[in-house]
Amino acid sequence: MGGELSANQAAINTKDMRLVLTINPETKTISGFVETRYALLDEKLKSLDLELVDSLKVSKVLINEKPRPFKHGQNKLSISLPEGLKGSLLARIEYEGQPREAIKPPWDGGFNWSRTDSGAPWVGVSCQGEGGQVWYPSKGHQVDKIEGLKLEITVPEPLYCAANGLLQKVEPAAPGWRTFHWASKYPISSYNVSLNVADYRVVEGTYKGSKDMPVVLYMLKEYQKGDRASGEAPYAEKIETLKNLTVNYLTVLSKYYGEYAFIDEKFGLAHTAYLGMEHQTINSYGGRFFQRNGVDNLMIHEMGHEWWGNKLTVSDLADFWIQEGICTYSTGVYLEDQKGLDEALIYYRSLWFRISNEVPLVQGVNITQGQAYVPDIYTKGALVVHALRWLVGKEMLDGILYDFMNDDKVTYAKTASTKDLLAHAERRSGMKLDWFFNRYLHVAAAPKLTWQELDGNVVMSWDTESFNMPVEMEVTRGQEVTYERVPFINGKGTWKIPGASSFEVDPRRWVFKTIEGPKS
Repeated sequence: MGGELSANQAAINTKDMRLVLTINPETKTISGFVETRYALLDEKLKSLDLELVDSLKVSKVLINEKPRPFKHGQNKLSISLPEGLKGSLLARIEYEGQPREAIKPPWDGGFNWSRTDSGAPWVGVSCQGEGGQVWYPSKGHQVDKIEGLKLEITVPEPLYCAANGLLQKVEPAAPGWRTFHWASKYPISSYNVSLNVADYRVVEGTYKGSKDMPVVLYMLKEYQKGDRASGEAPYAEKIETLKNLTVNYLTVLSKYYGEYAFIDEKFGLAHTAYLGMEHQTINSYGGRFFQRNGVDNLMIHEMGHEWWGNKLTVSDLADFWIQEGICTYSTGVYLEDQKGLDEALIYYRSLWFRISNEVPLVQGVNITQGQAYVPDIYTKGALVVHALRWLVGKEMLDGILYDFMNDDKVTYAKTASTKDLLAHAERRSGMKLDWFFNRYLHVAAAPKLTWQELDGNVVMSWDTESFNMPVEMEVTRGQEVTYERVPFINGKGTWKIPGASSFEVDPRRWVFKTIEGPKS
């Protein structure tokens, strides 16, 4: 997914989509059709160019209800367009076959044809890296959101289909089969369209935000061996705890990022055989009910994407760190809100040891998911946000993130970039921040701080003259511990050592860096 759009793909915008499919877990096949309306930005366009894996065979294409010739190969679908189209077109594409099968979901995506411990079907879809084209025709780019979605999914009984948006109805199909009708009115990226099929029990709670909203857990009726590994509590109790945590996390994150982004629909959580994925209004959850210190890090991270990723989507995957970094940072936001600053700082320090600094967080322009997806976008991305909090203060950072997330110029059907975030942060804070963003995002190596004691002072310097990140000093006098902030000018700072005290340089690790001090 991602990369540079072709001229033909840039000439269309996806509007509404209706996806009608039968899912057969026994044969690992799908069959049906998709109807998509595209706005025409160039009415002289000669072909509609989409992405679709070759394992799915297209049998028929209609444009505005009339058959059209097409070519399908090398995972590309090109449909010849008639002359004289005005404004928009409606494409109906009939197809069937075996969609791309996930090898290591969600990192290597596609359909996940799993089985429960008893052998019952347990199906999921995750395709963030590949895009929707692994199972339906798509532009395959995050900038082009579907602005209205309908899913009509037929599955064998007694299986249940959980998907995006709100369930409209369930109706009988062929004997032994039934069809689930889902619909969403919110713009949605192609990779976020998803479905989960299993013998689910439906567990409902309520999030009380600006209005009451259903929180719906789709949990296997059958207790899995892997889920038992998280403790001795009964399965029903684990599900109830997960439901309550979900409501609590929604409440806390909405405090810092604004009202839950899809308040008119639901927050859904589908029990999956793979780890997890932030599918819009239907998060995939394979965390097996594990919590550390009462916190489910996986849940918070994927839920955070309902804001950072689903509501606010980056225009170029070069800026993917915004989505993944802020969602990783969100665990610390929750910890500080619920358990205090010390617990949050412990969490942020734990991220330091998982950073490689091999490539910059922002690697260029028009890059693909494969190029952008490096581990540092999670951990280093989170620590960049943490360092920004140290620079501008917690209240200011909270305001920057809240206002950016609630700016209609960059959310829902619109997209955002690192440049947008920088400009917004500078406006909100009144500070020049390009030196901060440039050093942390466009340079692979971490900033290096060198310090020494000289004439009763600690003299410090950064390896980049323009990098004026303040540094915290911890001062110990007997049993008393205090903290002082040292400003920098032209990459240099000096701090006078108080008498009868010992000190450490940034022991709480507010600033992600390497450090070199006096040799012992």
